[in-house]
Amino acid sequence: MASAKASASSSSSTGAQPMRRPGYGQQGTPVRLTCNHFAVTLSRGMDVAQYNVKISYADDPNDKVLVEKGANRRVMDKVRAELGKKLIFDGENTAYVLGDLSFGDKEMEVTLDKAMGASSSSGGPAKKRRADASSYMVRIKFSTKVDLGILMRKEDLHLSRAQDALRVLDVLVREQAARREYVLLRESYFHQSLGPVKDVGEGVESWSGYHASFRPCSLGLSLNLDPSTTIVIKPQLVHEFLAEYFDTSPGGIRADHLTRAKRVLKGIVVQVYTKTRHKIFGFSDEPASSQRFELKEKGADGTFRLNSTTVLQYYQARYNETLQFPNLHCVNVGKATRAVYVPMEFCSILPGQRYKRKLSGNQIRRHLDQARLLPSDRANVINSGITQLLSNSSVELQSLNVKVDSKMMSVQGRVLPAPLLKFGHRDVPVQAGRWNYNRDTVARAALPVKEWIVVCFNRRKNPFSHQDVSRIANQLKECCVQKGMAVENPGLVLVEDPSFSEHPGWERVDMMVAKMRKNNPNPGRRPGFVLCLLPSKESDAYAPFKRLFLTKEGIPNQCIAPQRNPNNQYLTNVVLKMNAKLGGYNTVLTSEFKKELPKLSYAQTMILGMDVSHGSPFSHTPSVAAMVGSFDWPRITRYSARVMAQSAKQEAFANIPSMLESLLKNFKNFQGEKGCYPQQLIVFRDGVSESQFESVLTGELQDIIKTCEGLGIRPKITLVVAQKRHHTRFLPVGQQKKNVEPGTVVDRDVAHPTNFDFFLCSHFGMLFVPGNKQADTLHRALRRDWFHAGRDPNDHQQSVLHLRQEHDSSISGCADQLRASGREENEELYVAGRLRDGVTFIRRYQRVSTAGPGFARAPGQRRQHYVLRLGERKESKSSRAAAKLGIFHSKRFSAWRSPQQHRVLHIYIEGKVR
Repeated sequence: MASAKASASSSSSTGAQPMRRPGYGQQGTPVRLTCNHFAVTLSRGMDVAQYNVKISYADDPNDKVLVEKGANRRVMDKVRAELGKKLIFDGENTAYVLGDLSFGDKEMEVTLDKAMGASSSSGGPAKKRRADASSYMVRIKFSTKVDLGILMRKEDLHLSRAQDALRVLDVLVREQAARREYVLLRESYFHQSLGPVKDVGEGVESWSGYHASFRPCSLGLSLNLDPSTTIVIKPQLVHEFLAEYFDTSPGGIRADHLTRAKRVLKGIVVQVYTKTRHKIFGFSDEPASSQRFELKEKGADGTFRLNSTTVLQYYQARYNETLQFPNLHCVNVGKATRAVYVPMEFCSILPGQRYKRKLSGNQIRRHLDQARLLPSDRANVINSGITQLLSNSSVELQSLNVKVDSKMMSVQGRVLPAPLLKFGHRDVPVQAGRWNYNRDTVARAALPVKEWIVVCFNRRKNPFSHQDVSRIANQLKECCVQKGMAVENPGLVLVEDPSFSEHPGWERVDMMVAKMRKNNPNPGRRPGFVLCLLPSKESDAYAPFKRLFLTKEGIPNQCIAPQRNPNNQYLTNVVLKMNAKLGGYNTVLTSEFKKELPKLSYAQTMILGMDVSHGSPFSHTPSVAAMVGSFDWPRITRYSARVMAQSAKQEAFANIPSMLESLLKNFKNFQGEKGCYPQQLIVFRDGVSESQFESVLTGELQDIIKTCEGLGIRPKITLVVAQKRHHTRFLPVGQQKKNVEPGTVVDRDVAHPTNFDFFLCSHFGMLFVPGNKQADTLHRALRRDWFHAGRDPNDHQQSVLHLRQEHDSSISGCADQLRASGREENEELYVAGRLRDGVTFIRRYQRVSTAGPGFARAPGQRRQHYVLRLGERKESKSSRAAAKLGIFHSKRFSAWRSPQQHRVLHIYIEGKVR
């Protein structure tokens, strides 16, 4: 296949299309693998008519009332029966008909029996629901013809028309799952009958299911089937759920719990005492024993009047029910304009409702432990799933002339040779994706640590003593010395009184910082490092501590949650993190050290990592964009980071020019007076789905090109998207209990038929089938002699996967990509903290180094610290002062009103201020 060539100054050669495959890699040991793809064949093509569907209530011509999704499917079942056609409905607004209908545009009135109609549920005025509506108006309008025959031509599977045909098959499988009342989530379906239901804790449980999607691949069309799980709320009474969620007894549910409870349960459907179904809107202001409402009653004279009564009195008089928990607040199943109160003990949560909040640390660990499968067990689950799917959908698939093989595909892979790593004074071979520092020193130690402080946030039960903390600190210091770092004894050890463990996390951090300042052995001088001991990984002191020391104090720090007697391996892992944060690096590639990396060591090259992180589904927290770039060429081990906030849930980078320009200048300045800009850019973009490839090419790539042109440079650019949220899994043939070897790459058979992509299993999977990265090369201006340099592009990525400085094993994602993700997490702590303090978020631009916030600087660079006080007006003195300093443009920086009090914002700038 021909290679795509392009100039960094022009995008015409790539347009909006991903790069075509220039060839196949040859390096490595061949290996046969089985894959969770199933071959799909079409005996002959046929046309499917696509129709747009609009469903509304018959007595609501203006469509102000929204129809329940469940009612949509029941309505279309009636339409299917009346038309006498094989009709496939996606549950929203699109239907497919085998052949076509006798009309192009038609309105039909459909009446459902009351037993089939929408359930009684309440919502706000914008999403009003009707319990008694049984007549619906359905408008069906012809949209286009879909040619399924295109799926028979392998060379056309990359076309957009092929994607339309694939969607027909995906909707068919999804509809069959909906008919069996499975829980649907995009291309996945879940049910209690598809696997064991497992308790995750805090009122939720996991249901098993499958991801099923038809995909184009080099061998033709395939069905990708992979076991999956989702989290649902346990079917139980509301007060039982809240007791489990807040880890208390039903009688211990307090009024202050209800704010969080509303965020969790709002919109959840419950069945009340009268056997009707409603959606939870909120909770009452008073307990059932004192919550009053106006009851309309008919008097002896036949007139109606309003009488005030409590919920407790109403249920005793109307239903002869005595409440077991009269002091609990009631559930509001009404709406904003009219509340309807029902006691918690009479509200039963219906099964199969997804839990959409962020899982806690304990829930995540429990869920991961339950989801792990041995390779042989995963294969058995997949085989069971394909048998069930073909049984459920065989008739519908046959009507489309589609046949799915019941045997997993066999594919060809390669195991790339592991690179040599250099640390200590020797070259170390990587074995099974791992290496060991126990007998060696780090590759380059950080600057000496002379003044450092140890703080311990204690726990009430079995707390650490001052002696325990001092012993751990001394053991860590000895381990640092063994690894080559120059570390003195800690100058101060502070241990929190266990009685303070019940205080809020931010308050504990403030008290600890006050003690640090009061007892600092060197008053007026900032410590060089702070080690923080936490009672657990879920400690509420972690976020405020990190936020304070990363954004205000600007002091390198490390949080750990050790056992009372940590072993040497644990201490070594902590030392690796400390050394990287203080400006050193733990490993380098031998080929990197000897300047023998093909295509990278012979031309000035910068490796960029880009990622955008978002808040939880229901939060309005700004998204955080992070970009990291290497600057110590010809080494690719050290990175500088840029972090910016942008609009919530926005995946596209909004500030590439300013972030990239700063990184490019940092690359040049680090080399001194004779420094120059990079000649090559290799960009790893994380978190992008296939549907967003075009926007990356037409948006982000063009921003990168224009930024380079603005600096007067035209580097060659390679843009690689690394995807981890796919469902392709590989298993070794004949070794049922063993995972694939680290370094296994698959660029044939199940790879894209035309685009340049490949799967890379880079890390060692200890128990379950390891995830793998699917890399798509969207754009490349580097020459095709990547394939003639003795190594192929897969091998370059395999090398980069061994450069994560905090690990002693290869990782699942490129090091620069994970650095970008890590920077987002730190920035999110800042964002969350500012919002929690009651201050509207302020866009912040922080220039720091991955070795620590400004502590590893090139010669001639200096770290500058600006303190800005937030004013009461939008155009405050702080924004004008910042603009005068040249840190921000006025349009990018402004201080919003803070109703509580004035705030101080600390900004750290590394290097020159523009």
